[in-house]
Formats: sequence, C-alpha cells, structure tokens
Amino acid sequence: MNVLVLVGSARPDSFNAQLAEAAVAALPEGTAVERFDRFHELPFYSDDADANPPAAVAELREVCGRADVLVIATPEYNASVPGSLKNGIDWASRPYADSSIRGKRVAVLAASPTAGSAESAREHLVAILARARAEPLARTVGIAAAHEAFVAGELADAEHAAAVENLMHELVSAPVHA
Repeated sequence: MNVLVLVGSARPDSFNAQLAEAAVAALPEGTAVERFDRFHELPFYSDDADANPPAAVAELREVCGRADVLVIATPEYNASVPGSLKNGIDWASRPYADSSIRGKRVAVLAASPTAGSAESAREHLVAILARARAEPLARTVGIAAAHEAFVAGELADAEHAAAVENLMHELVSAPVHA
C-alpha cells in the first residue's frame, strides 16, 4: 500500500504536520509513505500549462499517481482550506481525463487551536475532493485546541489517537481500485 501525505500548512512544525505524522505512525507496518510539501512552489492553476507543467506540478501529479490512497491534514483559514492546498488539488485533478487523484480514497484530518476543530475546512475539503472525483472517506478527524493536544509532537489524548488510528485503518483496509 502506497500512501501519499499532504499537509495544507506551510509551517514544518505546524499542528497539522504533527497530526499527519500521528496518522503515519498509525499506518500498518510495511506501508510505503511518501510526502509532498512543495505547495508553495506551485503557480496558480491554469489549463494553459497542463500540457507542459512546471516541475513542481509534474512532481505532484507523479506522486499522486503512484499513491494508492492519500492522507490530507489541513488547517482552517477563514472557514475553509488554505488556497495553496486547493490549488494543489486543482493541479492534481486536471486535466480531468488525466487526473492523478480520480478514484483515490482520501482520509481528511484537521487540527485547529479553536474549539471548532476545523470542521468547516474538513467539510470543504471533502466537497472539493469529491468534485475532483477523488473518494474522500465519509468520516474525518478534527482536533480542537491543538495547542494542548500535542505533547512532544504526539497526540496526548487517547481518544484523539484512537480516532486517527481508526481512520487510518479504514483508509487502508478497503480494496484499492485498479
């Protein structure tokens, strides 16, 4: 099983990067994990560049194509996902005939310092992914009060850790589409 991890935050030690690492730690032994962290290098999507995309776009499409499933951890910006993450999904899903995420199951997670656990961002991301013809899992995991949820980079609360572990089990246990 090849898992691609995408983090919507540009900060390396963000709560969502820590949440993504907790998700990786919950994957079964032997799972191949790859990460793409170059969203900041992607130009704004333009179908004019589809035929000859910039290197970072070609890399994103390649790693998405190799992945069996995706894990996306996102912060919430103004009740939605960061523009850089949305832009990356646009690039990965276009052109539609060659979408590198079509039919791929996706686990959506989010950590937020607020009490809302980035619910709007999770809902928006699921809708964006579904529209892009990926297959986001119906259940998502949100971590509220993220500034208190992580200790030494790990989830301190057993319920949060179990929720992430259960979501990762759901992600990798279903058959992968051919």
